[in-house]
Amino acid sequence: PTQSMADEERKKPHKPDEKIKRQEELLQLILASIAEGVVVADSNGKFLLFNAAAEQVLGIGATETAPSQWSDQYGAYLPDTVTQYPTDQLPLVRTMRGESIDAVELFVRNPQVPNGRLLYFTGRPLKRADGTIQGGVVVFHDMTERKKAEEALQISEEKFRSLVQTANDAIVTANSHGNITDFNRGAEAIFGYSAGEAIGKPLTVLMADRLSCRVS
Repeated sequence: PTQSMADEERKKPHKPDEKIKRQEELLQLILASIAEGVVVADSNGKFLLFNAAAEQVLGIGATETAPSQWSDQYGAYLPDTVTQYPTDQLPLVRTMRGESIDAVELFVRNPQVPNGRLLYFTGRPLKRADGTIQGGVVVFHDMTERKKAEEALQISEEKFRSLVQTANDAIVTANSHGNITDFNRGAEAIFGYSAGEAIGKPLTVLMADRLSCRVS
Protein backbone atom coordinates (compact mmCIF):
# COMPACT_ATOMS: atom_id res chain seq x y z
CA PRO A 1 0.00 0.00 0.00
CA THR A 2 2.77 2.42 0.86
CA GLN A 3 4.49 1.79 -2.48
CA SER A 4 1.20 2.21 -4.28
CA MET A 5 0.58 5.55 -2.58
CA ALA A 6 4.06 6.71 -3.54
CA ASP A 7 3.44 5.71 -7.15
CA GLU A 8 0.20 7.60 -7.18
CA GLU A 9 1.91 10.66 -5.72
CA ARG A 10 4.51 10.59 -8.48
CA LYS A 11 1.81 10.37 -11.11
CA LYS A 12 0.01 13.46 -9.81
CA PRO A 13 0.70 16.58 -11.88
CA HIS A 14 2.83 19.07 -9.97
CA LYS A 15 1.89 22.70 -9.80
CA PRO A 16 4.02 25.02 -11.96
CA ASP A 17 5.16 26.96 -8.88
CA GLU A 18 6.45 23.80 -7.25
CA LYS A 19 8.36 22.84 -10.40
CA ILE A 20 9.94 26.27 -10.64
CA LYS A 21 10.89 26.13 -6.97
CA ARG A 22 12.58 22.75 -7.42
CA GLN A 23 14.49 24.04 -10.46
CA GLU A 24 15.66 27.10 -8.53
CA GLU A 25 16.81 24.95 -5.62
CA LEU A 26 18.72 22.69 -8.00
CA LEU A 27 20.36 25.69 -9.66
CA GLN A 28 21.44 27.07 -6.30
CA LEU A 29 22.93 23.72 -5.31
CA ILE A 30 24.89 23.55 -8.57
CA LEU A 31 26.19 27.11 -8.28
CA ALA A 32 27.18 26.56 -4.65
CA SER A 33 29.19 23.46 -5.53
CA ILE A 34 31.28 24.75 -8.45
CA ALA A 35 34.75 26.22 -7.88
CA GLU A 36 34.41 29.12 -10.34
CA GLY A 37 32.90 32.41 -9.31
CA VAL A 38 29.59 33.20 -11.04
CA VAL A 39 27.97 36.62 -10.94
CA VAL A 40 24.83 37.74 -12.74
CA ALA A 41 23.49 41.30 -12.91
CA ASP A 42 20.52 42.85 -14.66
CA SER A 43 20.81 45.70 -17.16
CA ASN A 44 20.75 48.24 -14.30
CA GLY A 45 23.59 46.61 -12.42
CA LYS A 46 21.53 44.92 -9.73
CA PHE A 47 23.08 41.62 -8.70
CA LEU A 48 20.74 38.73 -9.40
CA LEU A 49 23.17 35.98 -8.48
CA PHE A 50 26.48 35.92 -6.62
CA ASN A 51 27.66 32.42 -5.75
CA ALA A 52 29.82 31.42 -2.78
CA ALA A 53 32.96 30.95 -4.88
CA ALA A 54 32.63 34.50 -6.25
CA GLU A 55 32.43 35.93 -2.75
CA GLN A 56 35.39 33.85 -1.58
CA VAL A 57 37.60 34.88 -4.51
CA LEU A 58 36.65 38.56 -4.49
CA GLY A 59 36.59 38.81 -0.70
CA ILE A 60 33.28 40.71 -0.90
CA GLY A 61 29.82 39.44 -1.79
CA ALA A 62 26.89 41.13 -3.49
CA THR A 63 26.39 44.78 -2.58
CA GLU A 64 23.88 47.48 -3.46
CA THR A 65 26.52 49.70 -5.07
CA ALA A 66 26.04 50.98 -8.62
CA PRO A 67 28.31 49.72 -11.42
CA SER A 68 30.13 53.08 -11.40
CA GLN A 69 31.36 52.22 -7.88
CA TRP A 70 32.33 48.58 -8.45
CA SER A 71 36.03 49.24 -9.08
CA ASP A 72 36.28 51.13 -5.78
CA GLN A 73 34.07 48.73 -3.86
CA TYR A 74 35.81 45.52 -4.90
CA GLY A 75 39.30 46.90 -5.49
CA ALA A 76 39.53 46.13 -9.21
CA TYR A 77 42.81 46.91 -11.00
CA LEU A 78 44.37 46.30 -14.38
CA PRO A 79 46.90 43.43 -14.54
CA ASP A 80 49.67 45.94 -13.74
CA THR A 81 48.17 45.80 -10.17
CA VAL A 82 48.39 49.60 -9.86
CA THR A 83 45.96 51.20 -12.31
CA GLN A 84 42.34 51.08 -11.21
CA TYR A 85 40.17 49.21 -13.68
CA PRO A 86 38.09 51.63 -15.78
CA THR A 87 34.49 51.09 -14.71
CA ASP A 88 33.14 50.97 -18.25
CA GLN A 89 35.63 48.20 -19.10
CA LEU A 90 34.86 45.89 -16.17
CA PRO A 91 34.01 42.40 -17.47
CA LEU A 92 30.47 42.35 -16.05
CA VAL A 93 29.74 45.88 -17.26
CA ARG A 94 30.82 44.92 -20.78
CA THR A 95 28.51 41.91 -20.82
CA MET A 96 25.66 44.12 -19.61
CA ARG A 97 26.24 46.21 -22.75
CA GLY A 98 25.91 43.12 -24.92
CA GLU A 99 29.58 42.16 -25.33
CA SER A 100 31.00 38.65 -25.09
CA ILE A 101 34.38 38.39 -23.38
CA ASP A 102 36.98 35.64 -23.05
CA ALA A 103 40.16 35.32 -20.95
CA VAL A 104 40.04 38.88 -19.60
CA GLU A 105 42.53 39.50 -16.78
CA LEU A 106 41.62 41.55 -13.71
CA PHE A 107 43.58 42.04 -10.48
CA VAL A 108 41.55 42.40 -7.30
CA ARG A 109 42.89 43.79 -4.01
CA ASN A 110 40.89 44.99 -1.02
CA PRO A 111 41.02 44.72 2.80
CA GLN A 112 39.71 41.13 2.61
CA VAL A 113 42.26 40.22 -0.10
CA PRO A 114 45.26 42.33 0.95
CA ASN A 115 47.82 40.48 -1.19
CA GLY A 116 45.61 40.60 -4.27
CA ARG A 117 44.55 37.96 -6.77
CA LEU A 118 44.81 37.74 -10.54
CA LEU A 119 41.49 36.62 -12.03
CA TYR A 120 40.50 35.39 -15.49
CA PHE A 121 37.00 36.27 -16.69
CA THR A 122 34.69 34.87 -19.33
CA GLY A 123 31.29 36.47 -19.83
CA ARG A 124 28.21 36.68 -21.98
CA PRO A 125 25.22 39.02 -22.18
CA LEU A 126 21.82 37.79 -21.01
CA LYS A 127 19.30 38.13 -23.81
CA ARG A 128 15.62 37.47 -24.30
CA ALA A 129 14.44 35.38 -27.25
CA ASP A 130 13.91 38.62 -29.21
CA GLY A 131 17.51 39.71 -28.58
CA THR A 132 16.73 42.30 -25.90
CA ILE A 133 19.62 42.54 -23.42
CA GLN A 134 18.54 41.71 -19.88
CA GLY A 135 21.93 41.95 -18.19
CA GLY A 136 25.15 39.98 -18.10
CA VAL A 137 26.86 36.98 -16.55
CA VAL A 138 30.55 36.39 -15.82
CA VAL A 139 32.43 33.30 -14.73
CA PHE A 140 35.91 33.70 -13.27
CA HIS A 141 38.65 31.87 -11.41
CA ASP A 142 41.82 32.66 -9.51
CA MET A 143 44.96 32.37 -11.66
CA THR A 144 47.40 33.83 -9.11
CA GLU A 145 49.37 30.67 -8.31
CA ARG A 146 49.47 29.53 -11.92
CA LYS A 147 50.75 32.95 -13.00
CA LYS A 148 53.45 32.85 -10.31
CA ALA A 149 54.49 29.37 -11.47
CA GLU A 150 54.70 30.54 -15.09
CA GLU A 151 56.80 33.56 -14.11
CA ALA A 152 59.10 31.38 -11.96
CA LEU A 153 59.54 28.96 -14.87
CA GLN A 154 60.36 31.82 -17.22
CA ILE A 155 62.97 33.19 -14.81
CA SER A 156 64.46 29.72 -14.41
CA GLU A 157 64.67 29.25 -18.17
CA GLU A 158 66.33 32.65 -18.58
CA LYS A 159 68.91 31.79 -15.91
CA PHE A 160 69.58 28.45 -17.59
CA ARG A 161 70.10 30.11 -20.98
CA SER A 162 72.42 32.67 -19.41
CA LEU A 163 74.52 29.94 -17.82
CA VAL A 164 74.58 27.95 -21.05
CA GLN A 165 75.75 30.92 -23.09
CA THR A 166 78.55 31.86 -20.70
CA ALA A 167 79.88 28.31 -20.25
CA ASN A 168 83.25 27.54 -21.85
CA ASP A 169 82.23 23.98 -22.64
CA ALA A 170 80.15 23.17 -25.69
CA ILE A 171 76.48 22.77 -24.76
CA VAL A 172 74.05 21.66 -27.43
CA THR A 173 70.41 20.72 -26.89
CA ALA A 174 68.00 19.12 -29.33
CA ASN A 175 64.29 18.40 -29.52
CA SER A 176 62.61 15.00 -29.80
CA HIS A 177 63.17 15.03 -33.58
CA GLY A 178 66.92 15.38 -33.16
CA ASN A 179 67.06 18.97 -34.37
CA ILE A 180 69.30 21.46 -32.57
CA THR A 181 67.43 23.97 -30.38
CA ASP A 182 70.30 25.57 -28.39
CA PHE A 183 73.90 26.11 -29.41
CA ASN A 184 76.12 28.04 -27.00
CA ARG A 185 79.32 30.00 -27.59
CA GLY A 186 81.45 27.07 -26.53
CA ALA A 187 79.81 24.96 -29.23
CA GLU A 188 80.40 27.71 -31.79
CA ALA A 189 84.11 27.67 -30.97
CA ILE A 190 84.42 23.88 -31.13
CA PHE A 191 82.22 23.07 -34.11
CA GLY A 192 82.79 26.18 -36.17
CA TYR A 193 79.10 26.97 -36.67
CA SER A 194 77.33 30.07 -35.42
CA ALA A 195 74.20 29.53 -33.35
CA GLY A 196 72.13 30.90 -36.24
CA GLU A 197 73.63 28.34 -38.60
CA ALA A 198 73.32 25.38 -36.24
CA ILE A 199 69.86 25.83 -34.70
CA GLY A 200 67.28 23.87 -36.63
CA LYS A 201 69.78 21.47 -38.17
CA PRO A 202 69.94 17.78 -37.19
CA LEU A 203 72.53 16.72 -34.62
CA THR A 204 73.97 14.32 -37.19
CA VAL A 205 75.50 17.33 -38.96
CA LEU A 206 77.81 17.89 -35.99
CA MET A 207 78.62 14.21 -35.74
CA ALA A 208 79.46 14.05 -39.44
CA ASP A 209 81.77 17.07 -39.13
CA ARG A 210 83.63 15.55 -36.16
CA LEU A 211 84.07 12.24 -37.99
CA SER A 212 85.27 14.08 -41.09
CA CYS A 213 87.90 15.90 -39.03
CA ARG A 214 89.18 12.62 -37.58
CA VAL A 215 89.41 10.96 -41.01
CA SER A 216 91.23 13.89 -42.54
